[in-house]
Amino acid sequence: MSENPQRSNTERGHGFDNNLRRASTIGRSRDQSFSPSVEEHKVALSTAFRPQFRDKFNVSRVEQVLETTIKEFMKGKLYFPEEAMEWTSQLSSLVNDQVKLLNFPRYKAICLVTIGENVGGGVLTGVKTQWDNTTDALATYTYMTDSLFVVGTVFGVYYY
Repeated sequence: MSENPQRSNTERGHGFDNNLRRASTIGRSRDQSFSPSVEEHKVALSTAFRPQFRDKFNVSRVEQVLETTIKEFMKGKLYFPEEAMEWTSQLSSLVNDQVKLLNFPRYKAICLVTIGENVGGGVLTGVKTQWDNTTDALATYTYMTDSLFVVGTVFGVYYY
């Protein structure tokens, strides 16, 4: 039997799938299917593997963190390319630290900060993700002055 590289571990007979992380082929004959049954699949998607409502990534709280952190950090600053490179790193670290203090259990926070010169030109950005709409979310905040603009985005990704 040739292995199809497009097949999942379960289809190849490795005895586990990505949702259940269940083990091995012990006690199964070669003739038995290794794909999870409907009941096993329902267990993987049950609320036991989802955050409680109070523990979910709270977009409005993270947007408040973005707003206060960016406004405080950027107060009185003018755009200079050399300094803006350092500011993006410093600002993303500050925001990330503040989001960690909000204590969203099992969430990974990914912080992206973009700083550019405000010269009237447009800026387009895009993000492509693969995530779970029931648990993962993002918060964003835009700050503008006559000299510069700052876009801060925090992605909250639930770790299963």
